[in-house]
Amino acid sequence: DKLLADRGVNAVVSAEQWLSMVQHMAQAFATGRFEDGLTQAREEVSAPLVQHFPASLGSPGPNTLPDHPAVG
Repeated sequence: DKLLADRGVNAVVSAEQWLSMVQHMAQAFATGRFEDGLTQAREEVSAPLVQHFPASLGSPGPNTLPDHPAVG
């Protein structure tokens, strides 16, 4: 029961917030509401992204990180 976030996002989202998101998704999945669980998870994860990393109008924003995962 974990979410994997990059350091930037993890710096602005508390462990309690992550746990709450995972629990909400797990509860929905346990009752067979997979679409609802994923939709709610997307909304919950998007909220801190929008708050702390807002998009600039008319600008796609810089791609500052490589497009492949770094595991380790």
